[in-house]
Amino acid sequence: MTEAEKAYQYFVIAVPENEEQAKAYFWARKALRPVSREQVEKVWRGEWKPAESPYMNECEDCSVCGYRTPWGHGFRFCPTCGRAMTDEAVKMVMKRLEALYDNRT
Repeated sequence: MTEAEKAYQYFVIAVPENEEQAKAYFWARKALRPVSREQVEKVWRGEWKPAESPYMNECEDCSVCGYRTPWGHGFRFCPTCGRAMTDEAVKMVMKRLEALYDNRT
């Protein structure tokens, strides 16, 4: 059993003495679980939207921070906020997260 699994088992069976401790156990259990693709897409996914200005019809805006880019730029990540904008970018983020979890155990 790895150290992470031992820690998780502790927080699963631990009985909190007060509400503050219960919240701490909840967040500790949540932090020890691996991140799913759905969670990454929910938090880190953005999309390029056509600019709403009639004079900027050759631009796209980030759906999260509003950064404006020229049409056909090919950015997989927003240069300003770092959100993954394509499926390929989400796969890259997942690969990095999986590597982090593999190195922790």
